[in-house]
Amino acid sequence: MNKVSYLIQRLIQISLIWWISLNSLVLADDNVDQANFSFATGNLYLPIVEIPLFGTFGVNLLLVDENKLEFVLQDIQLTAVASDSPTVFSFETGELFIPTIMVAERDGKQLQYTKVNMISIPDSDPLRFQLVGISNQRGESILSLENDFNFNSIVSIRLTIETAKWDAEKSQLQVQGKGSQNKSVTLSNANSGQVLGTTTINNKGEWQLEIPVLAVVPCQVQAKLGNNTTKKSVEQAPVSCDTNSSSPSNMVVLAANDLGMHCADLDYQVFSILPPFNVVHAQVLQRGTQNTLPQLLDDSQVDVVYQATSNPKDPIGKESINTGNNSNNGAKSNFWESLDGSHTIGGLTYRSLYPGQDKLGLCDPFTEICLSSLDLFEPLVLDTGLPVPDPVQLPNLVPVQQAMPGISNSPQYFKRFDVDLPFFKDFPFGSVIQQVRWFAADGIPILPKDDNGNLNAYPLMRIQAVAKNTAPTPIAAVDIVVPVASEADCQTCHAHPKDFGNGAATSLALVTTYADGTPWEIMRQASALGPEKLLNASKINILRLHDAKHGTHYTSSADGSSTPCNSGTEPTCLANRTPVQCSQCHYSPALDLAQTGPIDEPEQGEAGRQQTRHISMSRAMHGHHGQFTDLFSSMLSPDDPQRTPEVAQQLLEKSCYQCHPGKKTRCLRGAMAQSGSVCQDCHGNMNQVGNDFSGGLPTGAGLDLTKRVPWANEPKCQSCHIGDAVTVAKLNTADFILSASGIRLLQTYQKSVAKQADLPFIAMPQSRFAENENLYRLSKGHGGIMCEGCHGSTHAIWPVSPSDNNSATLANDNVAAVDLQGHAGKLIECTTCHEAGSLKPALKGPHGLHPVNDPTWNKKHEDVAEKDKNACRACHGLKGEGTVLARVAADRTLQAKEKQPDGSKTIILKQGTIVSCNLCHKNELAR
Repeated sequence: MNKVSYLIQRLIQISLIWWISLNSLVLADDNVDQANFSFATGNLYLPIVEIPLFGTFGVNLLLVDENKLEFVLQDIQLTAVASDSPTVFSFETGELFIPTIMVAERDGKQLQYTKVNMISIPDSDPLRFQLVGISNQRGESILSLENDFNFNSIVSIRLTIETAKWDAEKSQLQVQGKGSQNKSVTLSNANSGQVLGTTTINNKGEWQLEIPVLAVVPCQVQAKLGNNTTKKSVEQAPVSCDTNSSSPSNMVVLAANDLGMHCADLDYQVFSILPPFNVVHAQVLQRGTQNTLPQLLDDSQVDVVYQATSNPKDPIGKESINTGNNSNNGAKSNFWESLDGSHTIGGLTYRSLYPGQDKLGLCDPFTEICLSSLDLFEPLVLDTGLPVPDPVQLPNLVPVQQAMPGISNSPQYFKRFDVDLPFFKDFPFGSVIQQVRWFAADGIPILPKDDNGNLNAYPLMRIQAVAKNTAPTPIAAVDIVVPVASEADCQTCHAHPKDFGNGAATSLALVTTYADGTPWEIMRQASALGPEKLLNASKINILRLHDAKHGTHYTSSADGSSTPCNSGTEPTCLANRTPVQCSQCHYSPALDLAQTGPIDEPEQGEAGRQQTRHISMSRAMHGHHGQFTDLFSSMLSPDDPQRTPEVAQQLLEKSCYQCHPGKKTRCLRGAMAQSGSVCQDCHGNMNQVGNDFSGGLPTGAGLDLTKRVPWANEPKCQSCHIGDAVTVAKLNTADFILSASGIRLLQTYQKSVAKQADLPFIAMPQSRFAENENLYRLSKGHGGIMCEGCHGSTHAIWPVSPSDNNSATLANDNVAAVDLQGHAGKLIECTTCHEAGSLKPALKGPHGLHPVNDPTWNKKHEDVAEKDKNACRACHGLKGEGTVLARVAADRTLQAKEKQPDGSKTIILKQGTIVSCNLCHKNELAR
């Protein structure tokens, strides 16, 4: 057999699977050395890598779109070497499938090239590759995509929809089809693009989906497999298909995630800060009529469910949907991976934070070690979250678990309805929040990857009110973001500089040895556990550095005796106790589900908590790292002329965004971010955030509840929204930083206290914009509606850019507002909850608002003005000149009493117009 024929036979078997991060690329074959690549002049270079038995292989990728980080694969070069045995080599994850590598002769010269069927890099957020041509090693073009290359001609993919039917009795869409075995099919509404579900074709080449609880029944469905699509009309579809008419107009659902951004790791083998854990609150209203006001419904009247959905205008892609932990590229996380058939990695990580079984009367701590109550739930079922104690039942532990909808996208019920909600009620900073009247789903285990393996920190869930005690028939629905990011990491400082980091906590660390003088070894990416090798290398380096710095002070959770880590080899060393949960020692209110405050739990032996001996997690992170001013930059004051938007972003990326989601994932992304506000404007600097109530714990001084409590003491809306045009004019604002409007502030604290260790926030409880509780996310207002229901989640206050529903993309955060009122932004259209024309001309709306876009108000508002002109001045300005409080939220067509310059009585106001009195008539407020 000659060399060429042999290579054709052998090379047909090769498939390349790529793992590409922004810093390194590793060949998994034992015979191949690691190959690093770097950015240079807009190109991404993979150096020529020697492949034993085959020769050399090289890739050159050209950056073609900096905004999207989109690359074009320019060439693939393979030099064959004669051999008697084949070598199959692979990268770790992601996929570059090469079904055929051909070796050909042209003009008497041997050339090697490949045909590429699919390039998919799911973990690169969002690196998308496109083949445009292939060249030989001398740079000569062998073929180009547009001339002599056809992706579809390489692999024939079959896909059909055999039946598509709507079963009205079961309220279920039933679709069946055939296709290529073991391939993933995505089903969507053919007209809207709304993703309905995904499934995998079985070994018989058959697939099916049964999709219940559809607020919008499609007239036609589309199935997609790779680049292949097929459509079919839905049999027995209702006349109202493709409309929302299945949701009666007399019901409204308002819902929100509580924080605007949760964080979760993709790999839990070493340690984690936070689990997959999201919180959604929902309220259901009976819409108001001419004779009745809107009424909040409770769990005796309706149930509420959630299931995954998508946004046809999602900037990530219209087919981005997150149903569960399984994706087309494998599991999204190892949280549910079982190590021994009894325990999962997630269960082992978080068991120390759950009370021992003695708290449940299942164990005698005087005769045995009481295992964690989380063990009773092990192994954690795939897509099921951590159990959460019902706060109303505390101190009794009555847990509930929320789950993801899973690959079938089955509706999941909200497990709680809260009337009065205890929030750390036994502490001075806590209370019982009265009459929240919301449905609660605490602990939804969502991850920041969609079902196609693409990173999407803003996945959508459809929140639906359904008929009580029947098949879940939709009554009303709203689509909201359930945000989650995996960008909270420590790689910048704790990774080896040759892998990614700056070396500050590795090569440049002041502590380089354990207590006995043994050097602690810096973990390299290539040696770390996968799949998140760089992340895990950084985490191991953190644990080893922690052992080197603090190991001599380690104590037993069981009896408080000394259990030092002196050489890095002792079993008490953190690096030898993985998986570690930091809050076992460093208390975090975010993970204190039983609302106990810092506690010790010797009943669980070495697995128990010892939180009363250590500072909190917030103080350990913010307080410790805040001292490194060369690594974490200070933010300029909002009134500093050098603080341009570009400078502010650069400083954010060198401070908060070094650890928190921000460089890619936008945690702060709402209206405040668009106005130029940054983290420090609200929360202060890193040392001020870290100066919390736990400083006295290591010395035995206990808690100082006069200081900040993380997650409980935060700035409020009233700290910047201090009043309206009338009330602010009466205040002494010399110590405030006012915005250009002269009404709102740009900083939540006074200029004179900006450098104090204990940072007091401005409090204006008399402001019409003040919350009624200590936290915005727990507050409610007009008619008992939760503030987040009308304004959006903390950090993602509506609108979020992009927000124009007429543009090609629309931020997922805005979908809820568009669903409810027809445009992005805070809920301002009274007809969202009230029947049109049912409101009288009065100032009884949220924050004293008058009816908006209401003909009756247009005609009769002068009656209100004559009684109290200052009521108008509050928003329209002291002289009727208009303020930001009187800005039009959407295009308006109004009817005026007086003729306009064009002779009509019609006034058209474009979105964003500030309404002054003289827009329509004489300015009575100027007199």
